[in-house]
Amino acid sequence: MLKLSERVVELAGELKGSASEFGPDGPEMFDFVGKSSDQMHQRLLEIALLDSVEQESRLRNREVRHDFRNILASVRGFTDLILMEEGLPENLVVGLKEICDCSNQFVEWLDAEKKAMVGN
Repeated sequence: MLKLSERVVELAGELKGSASEFGPDGPEMFDFVGKSSDQMHQRLLEIALLDSVEQESRLRNREVRHDFRNILASVRGFTDLILMEEGLPENLVVGLKEICDCSNQFVEWLDAEKKAMVGN
């Protein structure tokens, strides 16, 4: 998950300079994407510093998963809103769609963790 969050932060950084091309509200909306992706990455870094038992416990914690879902909703939601703008250059669309793909993978992982907890 840390690698996914690193990729989202990297993509957000690469796309930030083009935010004015995301429509009239693009810079403001993309700011939410950037801040949320940074927040997600920082939370994962904090967890990565823990020992493996505590990492697993934290990542399986319902509230922690819920927090990640809220962060991902911001990343994905604002990315989707930007993608609704007409006339976006293809190279920017590719980057935005990759952010969506990374978010989807993260949600799949959260769903698997939830399912693992329900199964126990």
